[in-house]
This record gives sequence, C-alpha cells and structure tokens, in this order.
Amino acid sequence: MSRSTRSGAARRSRSVWGTVGKVFVSSVTAILLLAVFGLLAVLTPADHLIDGSDARSGSHTVSVGQTMLQSYCPARMQLADTESYGDSAYQISEGNIVGKARFAAFGSMYSTAVTSLNGDDKHDTPDIDLTDQTKAFVYGSDAGADPLLLTSRMLDVSKGSGVAASVASWATEGDLQGLSSVQCVNPQLRQSFLLPATQTGWTQQLVLANPTEKSTTVSMSMWGTGSAQAIASSTDSKVTVAGKSQTVVDVSAAAPAQDGLYLSLTSSGAPVSAVVRVVHAEGLAPRGSDYATPLPATAATDTTIAGVGGGQDVTVNLYSDQGGDVTLSWITGSGTSEAKKDTVTANTVKSIGFGKAPDDALGLRVESGSAVYVSAICSQSSDNQTDFSLANGVVAVASGAVAIPDGVDATLAMVNTADQTVTTKLIGYGDDGTQKGEKEVTVEPHKAVSIKPSEIADGVVTVTMSDDKASIVWSAMIGVNAVNDAHLAGLGVIGSSSLMPAQAQVRADQSLSVVK
Repeated sequence: MSRSTRSGAARRSRSVWGTVGKVFVSSVTAILLLAVFGLLAVLTPADHLIDGSDARSGSHTVSVGQTMLQSYCPARMQLADTESYGDSAYQISEGNIVGKARFAAFGSMYSTAVTSLNGDDKHDTPDIDLTDQTKAFVYGSDAGADPLLLTSRMLDVSKGSGVAASVASWATEGDLQGLSSVQCVNPQLRQSFLLPATQTGWTQQLVLANPTEKSTTVSMSMWGTGSAQAIASSTDSKVTVAGKSQTVVDVSAAAPAQDGLYLSLTSSGAPVSAVVRVVHAEGLAPRGSDYATPLPATAATDTTIAGVGGGQDVTVNLYSDQGGDVTLSWITGSGTSEAKKDTVTANTVKSIGFGKAPDDALGLRVESGSAVYVSAICSQSSDNQTDFSLANGVVAVASGAVAIPDGVDATLAMVNTADQTVTTKLIGYGDDGTQKGEKEVTVEPHKAVSIKPSEIADGVVTVTMSDDKASIVWSAMIGVNAVNDAHLAGLGVIGSSSLMPAQAQVRADQSLSVVK
C-alpha cells in the first residue's frame, strides 16, 4: 500500500469518528435541554431567583363612563287608526292637534345636535361654545308625525352633565282633546313598563325605535292582573326593528282584558328606545291620552311620584317579583299622610284606586317590604271629556334637569324624600342656552313644594337641579292655555332626567405569577 493511500484512509477514519462525536454531543445536549424545560414547566423558581420589579401583586380599578348620550323623542300623540269609515259624524279624528318639543344638553360637550331618526334634518347651535359649562345646548321645535333624536358627545363624564328633552301635544277638537306629554327616553337593551288597562276602549301602541345602524330583535314578556303566570301573547312576542327606523306593536291586542299590565322588553342586537302611546275612549267621548315611559332599571322598597295634582282621581299600579305588604301615602305641602295599605302578589299587577287627591297634594309615596315598580294614572274630567297623565315611581338623584316645550305652562313639583330639611339649587336657562338665573329652594322633611320657572327668572325654558344629599324627586306639571280656555281637562307631567354620569368600574388584577 502506498503512503498516500494510507494517509487518505486515516483522514476518512478521523472524519467518521468526528461526525459520530458531534452527533453524540448534540443528542446529549438536546436531552439535557428538554429535561431542563420540563423541570421549569412543573417547578416554581425561588422568589430570590426572579428578576426584581416595581410591580406588586394586587388590583387597579378604573372608572369608565358613557360619553355619547342619546334621547329619543316620539312623534306627537297619534291615533292607532285614522281611516274614515261610515257617517262623517262618527269618524275618528286627531282634530287640531299641535305638538312641540324641547331639547337640552348640559356640561362640557364636543358636539350636540337634533336630527330625525335616520340622521337627516340636522339642527345644532354652532355659535355657542359647547365647552363652556355655564351655557347649555337648548333647542325648540315643532313635534310632528315623525320622531326626533338628540345626540350629545361629552368631553367628560361628571355630575351635572347629560341631556334632557320632552314632547307635548294638545288639541281642543277631535278624539285627542286634552294634553299629552313625555320625557324623552334613552336607548336600552332591557326595559319594562307598567301600563293601564287593556280593556275595551283602551288602545296601547308600543313604539320601538332603533337609532343604531344594525337590525335587532326585541322579545316581549307580559304579566297581568289575573294570575302570576306570564301572558301568552295573542300576537308575535318577538319583533324585528331595522336600523335607523321604528316599529309599532299593538300591546292591547297582544294582551287584552287586563286591568293593568307589566311589559318586559329585551333587545338582542342593539339598544332600542321605547314608549307606549296610551289612548282611552268611551264611544264617541274622549277619555284622555298620554305616553308611558320605561320604569327605573331596578325596583325599590321606597319610591316617590312627583306631579300628582289636587282633586285628581288617582289609580296606582304595582308589580313585584316577590309578594308583600305596601303602604301608600299622599305627599302635600304640610307633610305625608297615609292613604291606604294593601298587599302585592308576586308576578301579578296590583291596581289600587285612591279616589281624589287632597287639594294640596303634589306627590305619592309607596313603601313596601319587597322591591316594587310603581306607576300612577291621574285623571280629571270636564263636562264632555276626560284627560289623564301617567307617571312612574322613582328614587331621588343628586342632579337632574327638565326641558319645557314652547306653548305650555309649567309648575315644578318638588318632593323631599329625606328625614331632614334639604336646600337645593335650581338654575334656569333660556332658549339661547344662557343662564337666566338661579334660585335656592328649601323643602322640609317628607313635604313638597311647587315653584314656577318664572320664579327663577323670566324666559326660563329648561331647569337643572343640584342636591348633594340626593333627596329630591321632582317633575314638571304642565297645562296649556288653549285647552283651559276651551273648558277642557288637560293633564301632563314631564319627569326629570338624571344628570348623573352613567359609569362602571373596570378592575385590572396584577399577578407576578404571569412571569414565573
């Protein structure tokens, strides 16, 4: 064998053994690494081996608030059917009905505008500095056959910031003689109503409005005065509402022959605004009309209705998911006097007639052993017709507002729900959004007072209230000179809108175990 041949064989031998050695070392290293990773997956290192950090285990809570606010104002009062049938002397008619609306927004605003439901016909006030919190956005308009939408985008979320709006309509001729009024409502995913009777002569139209772009389905559940079982709807219990539109449902047809009705709504895809148009007639005689608005989000054991007038016939509807005793009392300028005791059965509407309210009455109080929802129907009659107003029982908030449409005469009814004297501040704004004046009002414990907006200042069309003790429940009782001059009954109540921020608490939990 030559020397070169022996040298090549030696090099090949060294190369093979070198390759084998590399493979062996790599395999051992891989096995060791896998073993280390396996141990790290099941073992927790000692705390002193973890890199130092300024973070500590615990939680951090942040308040978040709703900065875009909307208020839906329904069209003026309407009849369910205005088609002409038979002799003209017996045809129904909306007569000479007139509708007015008022919109207001308070606080530091980025933008505020009034539009139709589909976003057209925009009205705003670009000449007002909306970031100046001493001014307000105030706008008045006619209320016709179509709804309107107030949209406000706030720069911050704080007490005293928010929106208030209302609609009033009245007639001295036709089948809607008298006065109807409503506090405009915000969109919600869940809401409920306590409604008057669905007996013959009563028409109740649920108006569902969807201000968003996407369609949604609203499910309805109903309970009446007959039993604790939910009522099987005579019509479809689910309703689809397209985006930027509204749908009307005949509630009196869905649940007929009830002396009172509790209606619960749940929207699946988007929040909706809802009101119920309630019209009553006996033959050819008008017996009144008004709007029902959603109940508070939760029932309460102590609720107050502000806006009951002296001499009015009063009926109260109550609903609770638990049975219990209730005590109902009049609230007057001289104090609170017990009117009636009764019992509420779980999941059944209770309708209680009071008779006439005392001459100096301004409100009602309902105390109960279990949380209840409360609604009052107050009525008054002239020689040829009757009119009624609807109002819900609420609890006091620390800040609120009432918007007063053009053409109506308003009286603010203020009820102190506390055990101590309360002094609250009212601020009045004119139709240009500027502050016209302010007034402090003192109300003794469990008593009520009334005040005219003109007592704050001339030209006041919207009023805010501030009460740090959150003890005052208030509303505007309204009338119209044209209705009074025609010797007709005309009742209307506009509830106050809360100016307390809609806030939620979001908590973030910190844990060092994330990096262990």
